[in-house]
Amino acid sequence: MIRTIAPIFFAFSLGLLLSLSANLILKIFIRRFWKKEFRGIRYRYLLLILFAASVLWATGKLSGSTTVLLFGASILASINLSGLLLSATLPIPLVIELLYRKYKSRVKREKPVARVVDPSRRYFLKTTATAFPVLALGTAGTGMVGSFQHVRFPEKEVYFNDLSTDLEGFRILHLTDLHLGYYFNLPDLEETLKNSEGLNPDLILLTGDVADDLRQLPEALRMIGHAKSRYGAFASLGNHEYIRDIHLVKKIFDDSSVPLLVNNHAVIRHHKSRLVIAGADDPKTMRGDITPFLNQTISQSLDRAPEESFRILMSHRPRALDVAENFDINLILAGHTHGGQIGLEGRSLFEGIVEKEPYMWGFYKKNDVQLYTSAGLGHWFPFRLNCPPEAPVFILRRS
Repeated sequence: MIRTIAPIFFAFSLGLLLSLSANLILKIFIRRFWKKEFRGIRYRYLLLILFAASVLWATGKLSGSTTVLLFGASILASINLSGLLLSATLPIPLVIELLYRKYKSRVKREKPVARVVDPSRRYFLKTTATAFPVLALGTAGTGMVGSFQHVRFPEKEVYFNDLSTDLEGFRILHLTDLHLGYYFNLPDLEETLKNSEGLNPDLILLTGDVADDLRQLPEALRMIGHAKSRYGAFASLGNHEYIRDIHLVKKIFDDSSVPLLVNNHAVIRHHKSRLVIAGADDPKTMRGDITPFLNQTISQSLDRAPEESFRILMSHRPRALDVAENFDINLILAGHTHGGQIGLEGRSLFEGIVEKEPYMWGFYKKNDVQLYTSAGLGHWFPFRLNCPPEAPVFILRRS
């Protein structure tokens, strides 16, 4: 109950704070340009909308109604994003207003002369002042729409020097961070798997944070287990499996046809070559140095793995790349970051900014180890901008 109410209360409080702050700044500092646009807005209406959306979100979460949950959460998200982006862009029209006032003050001090008021200048100033906040609000709307885009299936060729000729063209479908129960649900998964059939994957790998609503997990695993794939599917854990109920999660996996690899591995024989699929455990925590934990779990997952093999590590945390070169790993597939849910030219906007998550989205390489961090299928907040949900297909190539 507390886990359900806490994020809703936080979203409500944040939305109220951002919206009231933005409106207060507008009223005090730049009412010249915003007077008409904001006439008639009453804080009590905003409060009622926020409260109603919070109630809908909580009702949907507790009752299991995805439609109600989605409706309430989307309203709260829209208000939060609009308030946040509006507040972030307000300094721009504020500077324009201050410059305009300074210009007017200087003109008044000059000797009066006959002047013709240029209406185009006033129009330009007003338009310029309002353009940035309006653009911010438009960006919020675009990001909301982007969060409900259809899943993309980017095909990515990955080259390795010593790849066996038997594995040339081997295809791997990567699914991660579905977060079933929020904004990605069983019908979305069914559509995703159906659309992936034409990609002819040889193997499906699922790297954690599968379901936040564990009632959807059994059916999700049934779908994935029956998806068209030569060698079936394998899964590893994410931090949300621990957040929800790790014991129940493991039981559901045990009753499914999708093996859950935790500190162990599976071996697939493809023609005369072998693929080792290893599954790292998740450190659960979001703080502190997880390097020692990753060293230990990767070591355990590859214990007694055949030497002459192509090694793929499933690790929910991309930070596995920092220690993978010690274990003769070829390819790491990870998730967790959601790409920051905001992208720029194929990379996360937060690339290099979040110190503890240096591998936010895309390909990374250290020596002979390659990593791909997927932006994932689902998200915990309905906002994606230039970072659409994805289920990449990796094609192994010999360089």
